[in-house]
Amino acid sequence: MVSKKSSQILFFAFLLLLLNSCELFTPITAESTVRYRSDRKVSASTTISTSASPKPPSRRTTTPPPPRSRTKKETVASKTRSTSTLTKDDRRRTDIVSYAKQFVGTKYIYAGKDPRGFDCSGFTSYVMREFDVSLSPSSRMQEDQGRSISVSNAMAGDLIFFRREKKGRVFHVALVVSNTREGLKVIHSTNRGVVVDNISHNSYWKPKISTARRVI
Repeated sequence: MVSKKSSQILFFAFLLLLLNSCELFTPITAESTVRYRSDRKVSASTTISTSASPKPPSRRTTTPPPPRSRTKKETVASKTRSTSTLTKDDRRRTDIVSYAKQFVGTKYIYAGKDPRGFDCSGFTSYVMREFDVSLSPSSRMQEDQGRSISVSNAMAGDLIFFRREKKGRVFHVALVVSNTREGLKVIHSTNRGVVVDNISHNSYWKPKISTARRVI
């Protein structure tokens, strides 16, 4: 009997020990399991949100290329195009004026006909001879050459004649440089030598303007 009771006591003690063991480990295991699952969810959520959020597009800044400088060939071609728009007559007139301007500053000599010194008609005849236009060395005779035009229609290369009186003799001739809103500009040989004057605004020359001739 004692032996049987002892066995039962031992058996119940073992059960109690076993139950106590289950109570100690079960909550720890359950808590660990909950934490583990929670960590997994957080990790999975972070992964999903990271992969789901689109990356902002990279903003590439593009620097505009520097302006291309024109080559020498392009510059020459541009000048050629602008020159080619001029008519043959326009180019000839431009060349006559450019040639005449080379003598600005040349001294005045009465009856002078070359670069050592010019008078008014000697200057115009010398310049025109360079362009195969033959003119008399006399201003009075030059007024009879070419064809008559109005002073208002005078162009570069035309001739302007001057009189002290309306019906008086021609005493001076000048070569037209330009005729624009700014006035009528001429190049001529005066007592100041070869000069360019705007005779539309010159108190001496303006009242003496008489006629114009086209000789080219």
